[in-house]
Amino acid sequence: MRYVARRSVLIGVLGSLLAIVAVWVAASDGESGWVASEFLRFSAPAGNRPATTETMVDGVSAAILPNGRLVTPAGTEVTVQAPKPFGLALAPDGSMLATVNSGAAPFSLTLLSELGGGAPLARRIDVNATFMGVVFSADSKRVYFSGGENGNVWIADAAAARIVGSVNLNGPAHPLDRPLSVIATPRQRFKGAFPGNMALTRDGRYLYVVDQGGFQVHIVDVSRIQTGVDGQGRVLEPDNFTAVAGSVPVGRYPFGITLSPDDRRLFVTHVGIFQYTHLRPASPTGNDAIDYPLCYPGAGYPDETANDRLVQIKKVDPRNLPDTLRDPDGIRCGYVPADRLYTVPGLGSPNAPQSSSVYVFDSSRPEHPARQQIVKTGPAVGERENGIEAYSGSHPNAAVVGPDALYVANGNDDTISIVDPATYQELERINLSLLHGEDGVLKGVQPVGLALSPAGDVLYVAEAGINAIGVISLRGRHGDVVGHIPTGWWPSSVRVSADGRSLYVANARGRGAGPNPAGESGSPKFTVLGTVNIIAVPTSRALDAYTARVYANNGFGNLARGAEAGRASGASRGGDDSNPIPNQAGTPSRQI
Repeated sequence: MRYVARRSVLIGVLGSLLAIVAVWVAASDGESGWVASEFLRFSAPAGNRPATTETMVDGVSAAILPNGRLVTPAGTEVTVQAPKPFGLALAPDGSMLATVNSGAAPFSLTLLSELGGGAPLARRIDVNATFMGVVFSADSKRVYFSGGENGNVWIADAAAARIVGSVNLNGPAHPLDRPLSVIATPRQRFKGAFPGNMALTRDGRYLYVVDQGGFQVHIVDVSRIQTGVDGQGRVLEPDNFTAVAGSVPVGRYPFGITLSPDDRRLFVTHVGIFQYTHLRPASPTGNDAIDYPLCYPGAGYPDETANDRLVQIKKVDPRNLPDTLRDPDGIRCGYVPADRLYTVPGLGSPNAPQSSSVYVFDSSRPEHPARQQIVKTGPAVGERENGIEAYSGSHPNAAVVGPDALYVANGNDDTISIVDPATYQELERINLSLLHGEDGVLKGVQPVGLALSPAGDVLYVAEAGINAIGVISLRGRHGDVVGHIPTGWWPSSVRVSADGRSLYVANARGRGAGPNPAGESGSPKFTVLGTVNIIAVPTSRALDAYTARVYANNGFGNLARGAEAGRASGASRGGDDSNPIPNQAGTPSRQI
């Protein structure tokens, strides 16, 4: 599907929904010079209706979220039978999807088949730990997925829907139980490795696994993996240390990973800012009151964190605390034996090369990737963008390589960076905001996943903050947002079929949940089950309608419809009667 960037068409279709382009600059009060912000008119589209997983909105199946927003998932919807499917993989032969579910029990892998019908088949494989990463083998027969705090990679037989193997990334000094139970917690776990996202070479031989605990990427030669289980389903060879061909250090909190189409470049995104120092003293006494005297944070971000900081810790009687727990010249603490000085180690610059960056590796020698370049995308901490100083890192969390450019999702900045594949210079940032004018600086779209159409002319963006898939039309090294497709709650990942006609979307929170049932199992962490949407790639006209639905689901439709009426009635000066927050300084709330 080739989309044409038609902003005028979108505006015409959305009509009053896009009246918010008149933000701040539209309504000037002649007496005070006050300029209105439509931000003060934002309201939950559900109104007073309670959260529910099933209702009808404008003739469409919908759910009402606890935050008052609506979700109207497009396409065929299927539950993964577990919370938080953060990872999604599509089998190379197109026959199956896999989600790795890592929010709360049951930690699991869900396999979805019969994708072309109206009721895909879901089979869940429970394990004792998972986290994010999942990929099919080149022949679509196996699934590799991350074991999180176990420090291992699970191997599943896709046809049989069962675990058949494991690769331990903790190193030979830390073997897993032998044989390894798939369900019971291992006696030994988390000895340094915490595998997350992964990427597989086209020939299916080398698996690159992000290690979020060790700030490295492991290289696994899958041809060396021994598989097999006993009669109880326990893995006979849980370690497979000989299959771990090596590892390479990366930056701070590696998150996303992808390969170029020819496998000659490996890209790793990093969402971390600092690498923290353990406060354990060089010569511990064994008395925590002496070894760890810092009972409150000793430095404030961002002004006090860069360099080592000497603070005074004052002993105080915890039974008679003063009005403030912090003095201008020290920190008050109840358990230290006496007043003392303490050095809080500095964290360095938040803009260090290792933070909020993309590492580029030459992977032409698959077992020995060599770092080639470090790329910075999005605004640096302290950089002024639209008159506002960036406070946090840009959070580059996902990347995908097209025929013309590298595309990087900046989660904290609500932008997609287009990067030159030859020089790795940032060429453009595509702004994903639904708002315009001054309110366009507000953040919250949260791009967290990317996928390219087979032709490389459309980029699909998982927009977790607005429960949608953003659609970007690409022209060479330029892109335009042409619409949004409604999904479930918190879309975490998106994939495209080989023929470019279908989208597959994992939604971490599905349709949410209604009121909590009694008991521990009634907690939302267990009852909010993830879903997958299978969506036919829309025509331009259908995309326009989807886009209008996304605006309405997030409350921007009601805002726009009421904007002109509110200004005409004078509500713009004192605040909407239904909004407890006045939108003019000095005006009391009408709800108090």
